[in-house]
Amino acid sequence: MKDIIKIEKLTKTYEDNIILNNIDLTITEGEFVCLIGPSGEGKTTLLNLIGGFIEKDSGNIKFQGKEIRKPTRDCIMVFQEFDQLFSWKNLKENIGFPLKNSREKLSMEEINNLSTKYIEMVKLKGFENHYPHQLSGGMKQRVALARALATSPKVLLMDEPFGSLDAQTKSSLHSTLLDIWGKTNTTIIFVTHDVREALTLADRIVLLKEGIIREIIDNNEKIPTDKKVAEITRLL
Repeated sequence: MKDIIKIEKLTKTYEDNIILNNIDLTITEGEFVCLIGPSGEGKTTLLNLIGGFIEKDSGNIKFQGKEIRKPTRDCIMVFQEFDQLFSWKNLKENIGFPLKNSREKLSMEEINNLSTKYIEMVKLKGFENHYPHQLSGGMKQRVALARALATSPKVLLMDEPFGSLDAQTKSSLHSTLLDIWGKTNTTIIFVTHDVREALTLADRIVLLKEGIIREIIDNNEKIPTDKKVAEITRLL
């Protein structure tokens, strides 16, 4: 597989505090990577740097060989907050909105077909005319996921998107996300503080602590889950 994100000697500070220090990380096309670590250790900062939302102090971040300097349609972010949808638009309109300004200049029929496709993919068929206030938290996150995927991004950035959901809803969304990932082969970079969530989802787990990458865990190794949880928890 080809490299899609390459990070070299990346450093970021806030008010003289070093948040990320000399980070090196390469992510390949179609990979699912979880960033994990204690609160305040740079996970969301790294995600925002990859997305081009904030500027680095030094080092390089490249997307398909080109330096990332600003947000693009190729890297789309899904946040934890439930208010990321337009309250005055129904579910289908929310998903179709970014498609109206796509580079491909889609027709209304094409927008309608794509919106329907991703509504079905996130298992919300029958809720097309519902507005955000009529949806549960988990359903809102499904809509946000569908809206992001509808634009066919090469990289999906997810900042603790299921962090405030109950265990049953979170488990259902894990299954949905893995199913979509398998169908689309989108590269996913997912921030979480939940060790078991990272083990459920990721190919690789990148552990950030004190501004550096402490460990990169290959989650495809045949090791019992409880043993992996214990080992990662010990490193945190």
